[in-house]
Amino acid sequence: MVWVSVVPTLMLANLFLGELLSTLQPALRTAVLATVAVPVVIYVVMPQLERLRVRIVNRGSNKQRKAMKPPAANTSA
Repeated sequence: MVWVSVVPTLMLANLFLGELLSTLQPALRTAVLATVAVPVVIYVVMPQLERLRVRIVNRGSNKQRKAMKPPAANTSA
């Protein structure tokens, strides 16, 4: 799940900051992009992906619980 958030974030950072950073040496450019991308991934992207993952997992487990639920007992006598 980390790569699902890191790669698009780095691609967008390169897209928006590429021209601005094009005059820098590659090592310095990488450091700047990492300094921007890491907090965005940790505090913005990963929490959203985690919420999505939980919703997907819970949706599947709710269906399993309903399927495994025993029929209600007949209380009328």
